[in-house]
Amino acid sequence: IYKSQTYFKGVKHRFQTVCEKDGVTFINDSKSTNPDSSIKAISSLKMPAVLIVGGSDKHLDYTGLFEAVKSSSMITRTVITGQSSEDMFSCAIKVGLDGVSVVKRFDEAIKTAYKLCSTGEAVLLSPGTASFDEFKDFEERGERFVKIVNSL
Repeated sequence: IYKSQTYFKGVKHRFQTVCEKDGVTFINDSKSTNPDSSIKAISSLKMPAVLIVGGSDKHLDYTGLFEAVKSSSMITRTVITGQSSEDMFSCAIKVGLDGVSVVKRFDEAIKTAYKLCSTGEAVLLSPGTASFDEFKDFEERGERFVKIVNSL
């Protein structure tokens, strides 16, 4: 008797498991273009993760996002990048969040998050804002994430 197991790996750019490298799982949630969708992604985690946030500056209030990060037992560190990084960092500090890194470029954010991970952890790209500072849309951002991850 043939026994198959099917695992849901997510829809492209929507909490999509990309791959595992050296015991680190990479999750592409580039579709999370607002704080609420990133909060949902954080609450869906089943393993500890380093979170990558940031992108276009939509002048949103990110306080709720960073309160969710701070109260999550799954987020170990946060890497902020993009045009929104100054506003996001201010909100992270305001809520008393520790373990925050700010980097200039998207590729640097991925490499930094990977370095911060331990075996059994994940890198979660769930930006919480739009991608227009560096990309034409969330799909291009997600594709770049996959390309960079595969080149690590």
